[in-house]
Amino acid sequence: MYKKTYREQLNVAKENNLSVLDISIGAACDTMFDFHYTEEEFEHLCCVVSEVLLTTAYISEYDIAGTISELVDYGYSIDEICELKTWELLDYVVDGIPVCEDEIEGD
Repeated sequence: MYKKTYREQLNVAKENNLSVLDISIGAACDTMFDFHYTEEEFEHLCCVVSEVLLTTAYISEYDIAGTISELVDYGYSIDEICELKTWELLDYVVDGIPVCEDEIEGD
């Protein structure tokens, strides 16, 4: 199977007015999200990832998307995640999601 060169892929992106960053964010979310979502929710969550990613040079889109997936596992709704402030989500990415003491005792 023929693989396009990096230059060919870049040219396709330019010719079609595609953002390489948007493609990377979409790929990260598609890879890391381990929960059910609608196409509209996917678009909103990709925007959230983009906003957080553009605030720092120290984390990747995969780190942010993975944290979003963890938040859903923890019980956050997609709407709640979309309503988080950029710095709040960034804190979860960097420091982890705080665990409630009641949940630790229940395990």
